[in-house]
Amino acid sequence: MPTDTIIVQSIVLSFCYYSFMEASPVTMKTLKPNEMKFWQGYLDSLPASARPILPYVEAAFPGNRKIADGLLDLYLTGEKTAGSSLVKDFEAAGDRLPAIGSYWIILDSKDTPACIVKTVNVACNLFKDIPELIAKAEGEGDCSVAYWKKAHGALFSPYLEKLGINDLQNAMILTEFFKVVYRPY
Repeated sequence: MPTDTIIVQSIVLSFCYYSFMEASPVTMKTLKPNEMKFWQGYLDSLPASARPILPYVEAAFPGNRKIADGLLDLYLTGEKTAGSSLVKDFEAAGDRLPAIGSYWIILDSKDTPACIVKTVNVACNLFKDIPELIAKAEGEGDCSVAYWKKAHGALFSPYLEKLGINDLQNAMILTEFFKVVYRPY
C-alpha cells in the first residue's frame, strides 16, 4: 500500500476515533410516547444509583423495514452484537456519530419497541478493510467477511449516489458494538 494511502487512512481513522470519543452534548432524541414509556420501563428496572445521567437515546428499527424483524431476532438471541453504517449517512442527516455509552431502543418493523441496547465500542474501517471480527459480531448469514460485504453492499447501494459515494470499497464504515441492556418480555 502506498505511503500516501496509509497517511490518508490514518487521518480518516483518527477523525472517526476522535469524533466518537470526544465529549459531546448528551441528549435524548425526540422519542414517541410508546418509546418514552419503554425507556422509562428500563429506567424503573434499574436501582437509582445505576440509572444513566443525561443519556443519548434514540429509537429506530435496524436496517430497513423489510429486514428489521430478522435483525431484531438476531439481537434478541445474542447472535448480533454489532451493526454497521456509512459515515456519510450520519453526515448527510446531520446526526452525531454514535458514541460509547449511547442507547438505542430497537423497534420492530411496526415501530414497536422490543429491546434497548447500549453502545460498548465503536470502530471505523473502510468498506474494503472490514475485519472478520465485525462480520462475526454482526451475526448475519455465515458470519464471513464475504457475506458481510455482499449483504451490506446490497443494503448501501441504493444510497451511494445520494450520499456522493462513487466507490463503496473506499467508503468509511462505522460499526457500533452493542450489549442488550433491556428486554422486558
